[in-house]
Amino acid sequence: MKSFTARIFPALFIFALLATVSSHAAELKADFCRGRVYYKQGGGQPFELNQGKIGLDQDISILTFVDGQCFISNGDAREFRLKEDSLLFFQDTGHCEVRKGLVGIRATGGSSIQIRTPHSSFQLEKGTVVIRVFSVLTRICVVQGSILLKNPDCDQQAKISAGQEIAAGNGMYSKRYQYTDELRYTWYWVDAVKEPGLRLE
Repeated sequence: MKSFTARIFPALFIFALLATVSSHAAELKADFCRGRVYYKQGGGQPFELNQGKIGLDQDISILTFVDGQCFISNGDAREFRLKEDSLLFFQDTGHCEVRKGLVGIRATGGSSIQIRTPHSSFQLEKGTVVIRVFSVLTRICVVQGSILLKNPDCDQQAKISAGQEIAAGNGMYSKRYQYTDELRYTWYWVDAVKEPGLRLE
């Protein structure tokens, strides 16, 4: 009996440790929230999102209303910023989808993240992008780094570098063009208290 106990307790300890590390990695942290911001896990009910951590143990959606904005992070390597009337969906820590609105994503290294919109798909390893999704097209502005944009319906690809923007819709991409101030300067990627667009009048 002692032999069995001596073998089982170390195994249980290692299992508990791995579960703790795994659950720690599968978290989102709300760093800033203003107005009406909600999150929903799986097919459950929406809950008001406040500053703090939420587990990412299943699909999760972050939704901002017309008066809502939020900044969330996934560990130290990724940050997501949502303007008003936006929807961001996480399948897991390595996959997200911008379903509507205006969302910025910054990755500072480590593992890459796969990003989808209704009209495009790309991988971000290190850099900053700002994405605006409309019903008929998606605009993508690369602030830092570069991305390889892939059409989910065919083999079309386009490399977009820092300072460039592209529109995707109806199964096609526009030509690359210089970024517009509207997307490039949505955020200055500083703390919320220093962001010009978040200062209260």
